[in-house]
Amino acid sequence: MPLEKLRAIVLQGDPLEELGGGVPAEGTRPVAELRIGGDRLVTYLDSKSCGLAVTGPGEGNFGLKAAWPEDGSDAQTDLPGGPYAEASMSSSERHSAWARLSCGKRAMVIEYGARDARAATSGARGAMSVVQPRDGKTWFVVVGTKDVRAGIAAKLSAWRPADQPR
Repeated sequence: MPLEKLRAIVLQGDPLEELGGGVPAEGTRPVAELRIGGDRLVTYLDSKSCGLAVTGPGEGNFGLKAAWPEDGSDAQTDLPGGPYAEASMSSSERHSAWARLSCGKRAMVIEYGARDARAATSGARGAMSVVQPRDGKTWFVVVGTKDVRAGIAAKLSAWRPADQPR
């Protein structure tokens, strides 16, 4: 099932408005939400792309957006459910969060480095799975149908931190 068929979830507040990015594209809808420590991660879709809004206490809120890859593109294909187009964000501030968003037509994968390495997850809602590999500092949030999430989660469980953004 395509990612665009996922059901929207109802949110308290509007994280896109909190980021101050202007008016979202028509048809933009949130599909999953999760808290990692004090950070709130909300994934959303519109007719052409995937997005992530990260809000939390203090400074350092950010958003990412990646368009669905075109057929025949050279997008990343390492994970099931791909190919994926990617966007990433990191801050030069010490102890700040960073994220990489991989957007495919069947799944969305977020690689997330929390502000607090001891952070716990809570409030998971929507068609999502959470994987924390052995390094204990990075979280993966996988959005999509249950069968696609299971295949991606199995591969991510063996992830090594060699590709972690600095």
